Amino acid sequence: MIMKRNAGKILSAAKASAVLILFLLCIFYPQLTGKAVSEALQRCLVTVIPSLYAMMIVSAVIVRSGILTYTPKAMDRLSGAVFGMDGFTMAVFSFSAFSGYPVGTSMIIERYEKKAISRETASVLSGLCCGAGPAFVFGCISGKYYSTPAAGIIITLSAVSANLMLALMLSPFLKKSKSAQYTEKKGLSLTSETLTESIISGGKSMAVICFTITAFAVLSEFLDASGIYGKAGGILSWLSGLPEKNAVSLLRGITDITAAGPLPRDDYTLLPFLCAMTSFGGICVLFQLCTLIRGRFPVMPLILIRTASAILSGVICRVTVPFFLRRQLIAVSAINVRLYSPSSPVPSVMLIIMTFMLFLSFKRERR
Repeated sequence: MIMKRNAGKILSAAKASAVLILFLLCIFYPQLTGKAVSEALQRCLVTVIPSLYAMMIVSAVIVRSGILTYTPKAMDRLSGAVFGMDGFTMAVFSFSAFSGYPVGTSMIIERYEKKAISRETASVLSGLCCGAGPAFVFGCISGKYYSTPAAGIIITLSAVSANLMLALMLSPFLKKSKSAQYTEKKGLSLTSETLTESIISGGKSMAVICFTITAFAVLSEFLDASGIYGKAGGILSWLSGLPEKNAVSLLRGITDITAAGPLPRDDYTLLPFLCAMTSFGGICVLFQLCTLIRGRFPVMPLILIRTASAILSGVICRVTVPFFLRRQLIAVSAINVRLYSPSSPVPSVMLIIMTFMLFLSFKRERR
């Protein structure tokens, strides 16, 4: 008991020290801080909000309206026998694979708060119901580094396959904990209030995500300036055989996937690493998910499952790349297709303003 208390005090002291150090660095190096914040806001406005905001709203509407309670009985029996999930949870698991990182966890939190699933089940499902989503994969990863959509297809299929395999591995646990699940009553409530609440909920979640990305951008900038990335990149380069510059860029992506550094275009030897990085989501994404969970249930299963998914998806990608690229006989230099292009941040800014106005209006009406 005494050791546990001492460990808690040491951890609290370490957290306080880290925050204090970061605070002092922000004071003494304002140029690095400003640069990091500017780049992070640009990524949020151009990439993150357009990729995730709509899915956050749709997922909230799906959960709040009760649409998923009308899953067919055949699907309920099949998913229960194979994965140990009821039909509703299986629908959430399937939807989360293509909706974006925090969407699946948000839906699991909604189910947990309704007491539809147990604490242990929610902890495991938060790690399984996690995917980058095609919009993010093609817009921010494959479209940025590759000239053909084949890379995005490989990343998406590898990540989904890894999640399915992990769900099968964890199905015995889910079947055992199935007795702790409650039967959810069917009921459809799709009103204007449901839509408004979903928009506000999506806006709050996006604010948490964007602020977290900004904080990690500042942290990454200081890690880069201190030479930590360079030393860690040298170790990764020695272990993997990658050029040190590429290793450092991948390490930045592991910290924050939206901030991965420059890599050579159309280098398919890097695709398994990018696939693993995308499936993992980065430390920034894990921090966002932990922020959304807010101690409702343990987060260690989430971290372990995402780490296992990263390794598994990277292996799957490495095995399947030759089959997907067998027909890609055209020289890369002859391909001029570009899926990624920076867009104006103005629509995202207008969207934020409208969401904030809707929130104030809805709050006044509630009062």
